[in-house]
Amino acid sequence: MSKPFVCDVVSAAPSVTVDAGKINLIGAVEQSNGDFQIDDGHNVTIGGSASPGVSVVGQNVSLSAHGVGKSLTASGLDGASVHVTTDGAIIVVDVPSVGNAISVGDGGNVFVAAGGSGNAVISGSQVVATGSVIFENASLDYTSTMETYSNAATLDPAASVYNQLTNVDVPGLLNSSRLKINPAAGGTTIDSLFTNDSNPNPDGRVIEIQNVGAVDDVVLPNQSAAGTDGGKFFWGGDFTLPAGKGATLIFDRSVGAGSWLIVSA
Repeated sequence: MSKPFVCDVVSAAPSVTVDAGKINLIGAVEQSNGDFQIDDGHNVTIGGSASPGVSVVGQNVSLSAHGVGKSLTASGLDGASVHVTTDGAIIVVDVPSVGNAISVGDGGNVFVAAGGSGNAVISGSQVVATGSVIFENASLDYTSTMETYSNAATLDPAASVYNQLTNVDVPGLLNSSRLKINPAAGGTTIDSLFTNDSNPNPDGRVIEIQNVGAVDDVVLPNQSAAGTDGGKFFWGGDFTLPAGKGATLIFDRSVGAGSWLIVSA
């Protein structure tokens, strides 16, 4: 049998009304057993830390936040998680022409696939990651008609030698897919590369290096003794990028102490 809804008034001028089957709660209202509460700040609490669970069921259930600067937040606290599940229906996230559908804080992941055959499908839209990660932990089939790497860091003018090139030398390198270098007169040599000076290079990190100079070379020495372990290059010999040329590198932690491999040039 359903439990009846019983409420107590806990503020000066609250009200409870039923209109066309909808319960409207205004002010601070609290269920007598403490499972349901709306405080003076219009914060709604259902259940609590000791509650085994709360379900909201209906043919059409709407949760809304109104007004500029207002927000609707679903939070998992004290190790709890937030799940949005479906038995086959489509989950739709509608966003206005200006705004973000999903924003992820530092260290967060946008998508995590724990296995199985689930898909993340983006059609006619964009995936934008700024300081965050789109992470996949299962097999991934990826098809794209066009890719655009808009985040580029530029080293201009470059010095003649960098024993360790980091995002301190190149602002924006941490979140960039391309590194554009205008070499010094006579050329620029980079002995090791760290996309984040305070952390190791992540395994599988891909970056494109482009020599945007008109005359001089960019040289990436093979396992240079002047470089720092965990950021050196592995090519079997020194790799030279002439003016106007570029190369794609991927970081592999299993090679030496971790090395940048040149996969295409």
